[in-house]
Amino acid sequence: MRTIDFQKLEDGSHEHIDEVPRNHKDSANVNEIFSRAKKIKALVVYDPEKASDDINSMMSMVSETELKLENTRHRNPEMVYRKLHPYIRRYPDYTVDDEGHMHIERKQNAFTFADNRAGMFVMLSSVDTS
Repeated sequence: MRTIDFQKLEDGSHEHIDEVPRNHKDSANVNEIFSRAKKIKALVVYDPEKASDDINSMMSMVSETELKLENTRHRNPEMVYRKLHPYIRRYPDYTVDDEGHMHIERKQNAFTFADNRAGMFVMLSSVDTS
């Protein structure tokens, strides 16, 4: 198991440290290799406007899917569901009633997870890049 820590540097930036606990088998060797390994910088960016656009776009796609498929009959509802783009399948699920009509239901917590990730992206660079 590795522990991850971020140290604040004098210039206000943060440095990532990844270290194996001392009681871990071969920790001294692994930590020695880590100390010589190339490092990268990670910058997490949050854009509130992009977050709003991401949520609106996702909600629009899911609503469109619900309207298109709700209360429709298909020979193979599972195939119809599988043909949806994987990004869209994250949010709704389907059931089929006794009469063969397809019903679309939103997955629990799927929108909360999407909302937590919306508008964020990570940029990676080498340590010597400004």
